[in-house]
Amino acid sequence: LIDGKTEGCHTYGASKNEKLSVVLGKAVHYTLIYLIPLVTCGWKTALIAGMSYVATQSIVLATTFAVSHNVPETKGGTPQTFTGHRLAEDRSERDWGIQQLVTSANW
Repeated sequence: LIDGKTEGCHTYGASKNEKLSVVLGKAVHYTLIYLIPLVTCGWKTALIAGMSYVATQSIVLATTFAVSHNVPETKGGTPQTFTGHRLAEDRSERDWGIQQLVTSANW
């Protein structure tokens, strides 16, 4: 992420502005979710609120991914028309990352 290179994979990387926007976005996020409640309500309330936030977002993320992989088009036995030698591999031998892409529904 830092130098825009990933071993074994061709990536386009991110521009300095894109990286800066990620860092600034994270800073704003952590300030809103953790720092402001800590300063205004105390550490116990901030801890409970932060844990509630993380738990809720974890459930939302998990259910979103579960639905993305649980549709008929991504099930075994469905004809797959992918190109490239890695995509033509058997499901049991395929790289985990490629398998995630292949078995994700395109909404």
